[in-house]
Formats: sequence, C-alpha cells, structure tokens
Amino acid sequence: MKKIKLALLSGGISSEREVSLNSGDQVFDALDKDRYQITRYDPKTDLPQLVLDAAHIDAALIILHGPFGEDGTVQGLLDLLDIPYQGAGILGSAVAMNKLIAKRLYDGAGVPTPAYLSFSINHEIKIQEVINTLDLPLVVKPACAGSSVGMTIVKAQHDLEAAIALGFEHDDTLVIEKYIKGTEGELSVLETNTIPGMTATSLFPQSAQVGGYSFSALLDKLIQLAIEENKKLNLRRAK
Repeated sequence: MKKIKLALLSGGISSEREVSLNSGDQVFDALDKDRYQITRYDPKTDLPQLVLDAAHIDAALIILHGPFGEDGTVQGLLDLLDIPYQGAGILGSAVAMNKLIAKRLYDGAGVPTPAYLSFSINHEIKIQEVINTLDLPLVVKPACAGSSVGMTIVKAQHDLEAAIALGFEHDDTLVIEKYIKGTEGELSVLETNTIPGMTATSLFPQSAQVGGYSFSALLDKLIQLAIEENKKLNLRRAK
C-alpha cells in the first residue's frame, strides 16, 4: 500500500512552543509508520521547506498551540498550498482563538456565557468598578492565548492588579469574567473535523477513546476526514 505523505507541524513561535513540541512527539510516536511517510516541520524554521515540499504532501496534522498556530494563520497557508489539514478552517480558527469575539458571537446567538468585561492595554482599569460589576471570584485571561497561558483565577481583590498585569504580558486585550465553578468537559464530534489538544492524556483523545477510538485510530480518522473534505472542496471549486 502506498504510504500517505504526511506533514506533522509542531513547535512554532508562540509562548506555547514547548507544549506543541511535546504534543508533536506524542503524535509522531502514535502514528502508524507503515501507513504514513512522516516529515516534521517546525513553523519557526521550516516554512520555506514546507512550501517547497507542498506538491508532494498528501495531508498535514497541525499540532500547534497559541497564536500563529490555532488562529487561522497556518490554516491559511495550507489552504494556499492546497494541503488538507485537520481542524477548523481560517474563520473558525480565528474566531475560536479570540475569546472576546467568541463571547460576542455567543451573546448574539443567545448562548449564555459568564458575565464579563473586556479591556485593551491602553484602557484604564478601575479595580473597584470591576469588582462591583462582576463580584469575586473572577477569571482574568488574555483574549488570544491558549493552554491557560496568562490566565489567573482571582479570589481576593488585592490579587486582581497582578493578574491583569500578567494577562497583558500575553495580549493587548483582556477578558475578565465571572468565575463559574465546575468540572471541565468536552464534546467531541469527529465528523466536524475539529481538533483541540492532542496528547494521549488530552480530553479530546480520552473522550474519543470512550467512543472506541484509540489515539492512533483517532489520528487516522482525522487525517482521513481532512483528505475527504479537501477533495469535496476542490470539486466545489471546479464547478
């Protein structure tokens, strides 16, 4: 059987680079080497080579975290190169990465989310007004960061200023929202071809395992879906 030529993208230039490299290692180990001819690309150094190799690549796995990985930028490059990839496209990736835009869309659709305020880095934040509006505890998070980078759960008023400063180290826009205590969960629908964290212990692979997919089988399915969706897209373009 002819091997699928697979580009595995991990690393990148965000603050989540090391997390991405570790995820890439685990994905590489789980992939069936009899089925795939795998070439690894680190967007920090290897994008020119990826462009040169594009015509010979059958599919890509994006195992990148944070800006310039999850936010539609790499997805746009792969679209231009006509390389199938797993996960959401440019718009879906960009919207999902921006917590403020996502919350506004939820609001517009009538989907409830925790009460929140947003601030830009040049906006004066009055601590007492934030407390009066939202009450404690609060969650302070950069608008565009993943893996809980720059996020703080604030339980006391005297900790809020430091949490705001930390958030602004990672983005020019902050979302401060009411903390809702609960258990983290995930709904995974393979047919939508979406993908969050990708290590053997991430919620997505674990929930897929409950549905009968091993980590290796899950990767196979995501690659298959990416190739099938790309074929459908090219057929629509040809009409």
